Amino acid sequence: MSERLSLTGVGPGQRLDVRSLDGTRLNVETYGPDDAPTVLLSHGWTCSIAFWFKQVEALVADGVRVIVHDLRGHGASGPAGPAGYTPEALADDLSEVLYAALPPGRQAVLAGHSMGSMGMIAFGARHPQELRRLISAALITSTGMHELAVRSRVVPLPLPLARLARPISNRLMAWSPAGDRPTRSQWQITKYASLSRTATAADVEFCITLINACPAPARTGFARMLTRLDLDDQVAEFDVPTIVLAGTHDRLTPIWHARRLVETLPQVVDLIEVAGAGHMTPVQSSTEVNAALGRLIQLSSAKPSGRMRAAAVDGSIDVSEIPDPAQETA
Repeated sequence: MSERLSLTGVGPGQRLDVRSLDGTRLNVETYGPDDAPTVLLSHGWTCSIAFWFKQVEALVADGVRVIVHDLRGHGASGPAGPAGYTPEALADDLSEVLYAALPPGRQAVLAGHSMGSMGMIAFGARHPQELRRLISAALITSTGMHELAVRSRVVPLPLPLARLARPISNRLMAWSPAGDRPTRSQWQITKYASLSRTATAADVEFCITLINACPAPARTGFARMLTRLDLDDQVAEFDVPTIVLAGTHDRLTPIWHARRLVETLPQVVDLIEVAGAGHMTPVQSSTEVNAALGRLIQLSSAKPSGRMRAAAVDGSIDVSEIPDPAQETA
């Protein structure tokens, strides 16, 4: 990982090499005291731990312990072992990171972005006892669990036509090359597809640098996974208090996905729709993401009893009032 994409600016941390069940080496970094409230952050496709720098800085400043890891094949982690690039592999990786970095007897708030959230859902289904024992609450940001190519609004199409074009969309997604250096067209495409028109130039440049640094095997391997992803049946097994956050102008995983998740998750704390934000919400909408993490840390510390299917921390959400999850055109 280049110095530009490191987390050295947040102060001294501890680096761990963790081996997943199939032998994949995972780069893990921790910040803050072992006895502090803990948050584990899991980034998305073509990113790295540096993706979370705005969250790590804020959390460490508030005295929170932070665990970040590079997904297999990304950043400073090694290439995928025999389990390959699959949701099951991401779930097992997350399990090993938790056991290696979380002190015995403690729980963490788990947060994921895009593919990181997909790994969280797979973890809940594959390791349900660990989910209940190790995770106190969760933040799911800017993600979907099925029909990713069909529901994408990068090239807006009516849903029936999008379904007909699915084979072409899948091939383009799996191809997904990266340039050696940012070009004007890449700048425009990244801002349009991954962010939105309100994104700053610094945020666009940062995201391009992250995406271009992703090794080709992980880029193509996970792209193929995403084209056929279907974790819908596993969402109901993610039984911890959860906030779902998404941008209203997310073209990669439109707000339709977030609303569908809220219909199925067992313990919904809140649905946060960030007006005008694109897909890279932890970068573009760090204030809202950081605030959501703060709420979950407070919620975890309070240790509330009972299920939270339709009750927010402040009692403001009623799932019956969430808009119908129709195809979005934003």
